[in-house]
Amino acid sequence: MKPKDDEKQRAIAQATFELVAQTGLSGLTMADIARAAGIATSTLYVYYPSKDELISQLYQDAKTVTAARIMEGVVPGLPYRARVRRAWGNLLRHRLDQYAEVVFQEQYYNSPWFTEGNREFSTRRYRCSRPAWWARCARRAT
Repeated sequence: MKPKDDEKQRAIAQATFELVAQTGLSGLTMADIARAAGIATSTLYVYYPSKDELISQLYQDAKTVTAARIMEGVVPGLPYRARVRRAWGNLLRHRLDQYAEVVFQEQYYNSPWFTEGNREFSTRRYRCSRPAWWARCARRAT
């Protein structure tokens, strides 16, 4: 079987994020995503067998990237206030730069399609993106 094309996967993700930002999650169809990504609907089904699988996988991918972006440059040696300021600035930049992706994450998180598996993934992802020293500092600051 031919390997999946990274460029097509990026196009699918971007098309999905933009469509959700424009029309919402409930109005999203596989045909609309394929059209916006510039691929055939049958090709989209090769990559993702269903809309549920598509949005679940995109959520996990987006959540992983978001956690990494927030923690960029947040190093243990910095004072607590500098770490918080850096993480907060990263979060704000991410929300402004990746607006459609953020809208997708928020809509999916608050939708009936959000699975228990993704709830556990989000919790695990948060814990993994928040090193132990961050948690200790947060407890000391309160």
